[in-house]
Amino acid sequence: MDNPNDGEKIMNPTANLHRSAPRRRTALKAAGIIVLALLVIAAGKGGPMADITIYGRPALIVSSAVVSPRPGEEAAYPRVFDLTLTVSNTGSVTASHVVGTVPANEYVGTETGSALFGYSYIYPGKSEVTTLHMLLDHADPGGRVQPVIHFEYYSYDEEEDISLKYTGDEPVRLSFGEPGWNQPTLLLEELTTVPETPAPGDACILTVKLANISSGAAEQVLVRLGGADGPKPFATIGAGNVGHIPRIPAHKTAAVDFSLVVEGDTAAGLYPVPVSLTFRNVLGEELTDTQTVYLKVQNKPALQAGWIGELPAPLRTGEPFEITVEVINIGRQSVNVGTIELTSGELTLTNASIYAGPLDESTSTSIIANAVAEKAGPAEVVLTVHYLDEFNQPQTWTHTFQLTVEESAIAAESPADTGENPNFFESIWKAFLAFLGFGG
Repeated sequence: MDNPNDGEKIMNPTANLHRSAPRRRTALKAAGIIVLALLVIAAGKGGPMADITIYGRPALIVSSAVVSPRPGEEAAYPRVFDLTLTVSNTGSVTASHVVGTVPANEYVGTETGSALFGYSYIYPGKSEVTTLHMLLDHADPGGRVQPVIHFEYYSYDEEEDISLKYTGDEPVRLSFGEPGWNQPTLLLEELTTVPETPAPGDACILTVKLANISSGAAEQVLVRLGGADGPKPFATIGAGNVGHIPRIPAHKTAAVDFSLVVEGDTAAGLYPVPVSLTFRNVLGEELTDTQTVYLKVQNKPALQAGWIGELPAPLRTGEPFEITVEVINIGRQSVNVGTIELTSGELTLTNASIYAGPLDESTSTSIIANAVAEKAGPAEVVLTVHYLDEFNQPQTWTHTFQLTVEESAIAAESPADTGENPNFFESIWKAFLAFLGFGG
């Protein structure tokens, strides 16, 4: 806002034309100016109406400052924008030779040249509108942008025959969006690995899903796993430990994949891996953040299963037989085994489940089950070992045995079906002869 006392007296170059004018009394000075202002307003000169709040002088303010995308360059908004200013004269005296400018500041600047604009006159109670092509350079963390518009203008004092110069600075607050539009915030929303829990020596795909929870887009997002040595005890394969996402719009998500392998001597457990994020806001300003994720490594039991002894050969339907299976821990670590069971869809099994207990390194346990085949053909027997992992969670290990079952000897010796039905009485007679011992 202009200082009411900042008028500077300047001799009018046309003073000789006014020296013949009669002097007015001081008491009539203010009234004359007000009358003149009312006549000018009534004449409808100038732009939109503005309220007159200061009497006896011109007073320029920025009554409106609106930002908008520049036509044809909407994709570059808000970096490239148009600033529409409405400049109002709230004084009772005409402001002439008005020059406005946007001084150098950290927030905005002109695309080319200087940010100068001007008007020949702004009449009392009137407004003028201008549009400037601007570039946005910076905003504070809250998204606020508040440059200053500087004015220089004049008024003529007819009684004193002098021109008065006025200057003033008008701060304007510009709004480019919701709070946070220039401060994108990224969160690690989801972390998945395939397989879900890799073991030492396993390769896996790690997917990092990021969510932008702010109202401003994040651009050129770099996702770095681990520090300078990478995501220990994992190692990246086929590429580095930095992933790239070109853009994550406001309130959207994006994901990046990493190919990893677990080092062979890694113990089971949860391993913290720092994830460093580097990205830019819509103004090109660089932002950084670091978050931590935990990756799980789980040892797989090194078990081996096989038959003990020989199975009957051939296996026939309806003939019971025993299945004896041995389970050996060939690994370096103890396995906390609970129960061991045999199941089959083609065989009827009994005594097919036992409690084994922990299996130390190079120790074994066995199970003996009774089996009967109901039909001929291929059959499967599934061995399932139930155990607790290092995180005290129930897990299973399975092994499948393949068998072949043949028809029973009695069924194999039966004559082939000719498709003809024997005579009923003939069948009775043959049965009677067989009962007497004369054959059938």
